[in-house]
Amino acid sequence: MQMIFGLMRIVSDGSPANNTKRFKRSIAWRVAESLFATIPYVVLFAALNAMFGGYFDMALMIRLTLILVASLLLQLVCSVASNVDGFIGGTGMMCDLRLQIAEHLRRLPLGFYTRRQTGELTAVMTENLLHVEEAFTHLAGELCGRLAIAGLTGALLLYIDWRLGILAMASVATGLLLFRIVKDAANRISRAKVTQKAATNSRLLEFVQGIKVIRAFGLSARGYDKVLNALQNLRALSIRVEIIAGIAAIGFSILLEIGFLLVLARAFQLNLDGKLAHATLVMFLVMSHRFYAMMNESALLMAQLAFYGKSFERIVALLDEKSLPEPTLAVVPDRHDIEFCNVSYSAEPGAQTLSNISFSAQPGTVTALVGPSGAGKTTIVHLLARFHDVGSGKILIGGVDIRHMHQDELMDRLAIVLQESYLFNDTIENNLRIARPDATQEELIAAARAACCHDFIAELPHAYQTMIGEGGSNLSGGERQRISIARAILKDAPIILLDEATASIDAGNENAIRQAMAALVRGKTVLMIAHRLHTIADADQILVLEQGKLVEQGRHADLMQQAGLYARFWEQQENSRHWRFRQAA
Repeated sequence: MQMIFGLMRIVSDGSPANNTKRFKRSIAWRVAESLFATIPYVVLFAALNAMFGGYFDMALMIRLTLILVASLLLQLVCSVASNVDGFIGGTGMMCDLRLQIAEHLRRLPLGFYTRRQTGELTAVMTENLLHVEEAFTHLAGELCGRLAIAGLTGALLLYIDWRLGILAMASVATGLLLFRIVKDAANRISRAKVTQKAATNSRLLEFVQGIKVIRAFGLSARGYDKVLNALQNLRALSIRVEIIAGIAAIGFSILLEIGFLLVLARAFQLNLDGKLAHATLVMFLVMSHRFYAMMNESALLMAQLAFYGKSFERIVALLDEKSLPEPTLAVVPDRHDIEFCNVSYSAEPGAQTLSNISFSAQPGTVTALVGPSGAGKTTIVHLLARFHDVGSGKILIGGVDIRHMHQDELMDRLAIVLQESYLFNDTIENNLRIARPDATQEELIAAARAACCHDFIAELPHAYQTMIGEGGSNLSGGERQRISIARAILKDAPIILLDEATASIDAGNENAIRQAMAALVRGKTVLMIAHRLHTIADADQILVLEQGKLVEQGRHADLMQQAGLYARFWEQQENSRHWRFRQAA
């Protein structure tokens, strides 16, 4: 139950009060149902006393029958009300929790996703949330109802005969102690199982997504071995969890049965000694059986809730991940020049990714970032988009520190085209409208024409209404990249970030796209990463990075005169353009 109350506190912060009230009310209805479910046993006790006392008559039978009918009707009303409030309130709270997690994921820095495997996050968003949802909509109410019945039945046992009642309580306490000891061991293995299940999801996802590469290089067996090993480890942990859970459940049940037999033996002994009336004996046998049955069912529900508690822990851990801080009073810049002021950043402790980077970029200019792999080019773009926060220094847009801007306000000013832009399993039109949902059809087509993708879209079976598959799998790499560029053109943001935007474009379309992008960047501040240096020879300034440091800066002609790193890169690329494959003699 600690999980339920803990998650209620989390969800209530972002959930409408009505959902939380409904869920709490469903618990109250369930407890009331348990109260009315105990009334028939009170009626039975009264009937037995009357029968053994010799004063049972028709009038009493009618009264007791009416009480039974009323209790059954009240049970039905409480059960229906509990189910309705529980399902509506519980599912409503879980819907709010999913939205809360999605909003939290949107605010997390990109570094969080590089540390986490996709399968791990998928497990949290699917399986773990389903576990917690079942705990809310089913298990919590059932457990509260059974505990309430056990409590009321236990109180009746003490009322009927306190000596036998204490004996029954003692046997249950012994069983619960054993159950707790075994449960702690099961919890440790359950935690390992949940972790292994997330790792297995990652292996399966990796195998499915990479099946083309695996088969192309003849690695099917090796790729399958990883999945098989993950599944075997999960199987071994699952078996251990079930064995320990079985020991706990069976051990608890055996102790309850032993306790029940001891209580029966003591009850019959007291009856034979004349210290316990016949009616009391019969009633005690019925009530004690009911008490032990409810405690056994409660233990099983608690064990299941304990297992689901690992899912709860993973959800809480995800929500505890620190998001990027938002300013209390945001500042909105009135211009769009960019300035890096002594920026340093470390992706990991002790590993400096960028060191003391300073430069400025003005509207209407193109700033190109070049350098060897790992030099820090992409990191600069990510820092400007605030996928991470700088370690030291500051980044200004229009003289305003980007940490003093709301993230939504910052992203509205940026259009980003990455090397591997993601397309959603939707129509081409909806993928484009992500940039501007209110764009007219004419503006959408104009952006597609500028990115040289209108012609191939028009040839598709349903044109702009064509579904493109998960990640754009129905399109070629160049087609996906051109749609990403069209999306950036449609957004028409004042700052444009390009990470090798033409890397997947064929030579026939590259010149056309460069012309379109020249029109796109007019009057805007552009940062672009390029590996093919001839594509940025006309840039207003070129920043040359090496090992996280800015080693050269200037226009193409100036850098060529310096005969430094940039000049060497240019010479190497020019020489490579004349390479030819020759068949061996």
